[in-house]
Amino acid sequence: ISQLEERDIIEAVNTRNTSGIFLREKDFKLGLGGIKYNESGHIVGARVATVMFLGRGNMTALQLSGSAQRGEMIDRNTFGFEGKMIEATTDRDDLKSDIETFVYIQRMLLESIEGQAIKDVGLLVLGYLVVFLYLLLMMGKCHCVHQRMFLSIGGILGVTMGIIVSYGVCSALGFFYSAAHTVLPFLLLGVGIDDMFVIVQCSDT
Repeated sequence: ISQLEERDIIEAVNTRNTSGIFLREKDFKLGLGGIKYNESGHIVGARVATVMFLGRGNMTALQLSGSAQRGEMIDRNTFGFEGKMIEATTDRDDLKSDIETFVYIQRMLLESIEGQAIKDVGLLVLGYLVVFLYLLLMMGKCHCVHQRMFLSIGGILGVTMGIIVSYGVCSALGFFYSAAHTVLPFLLLGVGIDDMFVIVQCSDT
């Protein structure tokens, strides 16, 4: 590839219409944007080009060693290749100033989601602790009998179990985990705590 000249690439885009991978007809112009034509109608340049790399997993390695990443079946060699690909494609030091690249690799998406979820764990624990203290102050009294500490613990545990069950059911049904799911623990906490106040108020009256 490094030995190709610009005229060779332009000639291939204008004359070839067969995919070298799938061995079927393919319009390579669909992967270009901002196309420039000459007077004869041939392509002489483009402002945008889409490049795709296809990988094939090693099923034997998957059966022997298992998947290298949670959420996707991928062998360790392909996983390492994607890691090197991320390093190579995100390193823009050698690019010219007028060239800009946008990279999307499947591994990048999953790692970003996991990193975001792990980063929010501390906030999640802190939020539940603050809500627990709020429940002790608002529902109970400063009294050995009416302090309702165990009721608050039960409410928090009920919300936690609901989160675990909801994640488990969605995972069993094959729903894809996204960054939006990180909001779910806080949403269920708010709904669950509101129901606790309603039940306690009804019991008191």
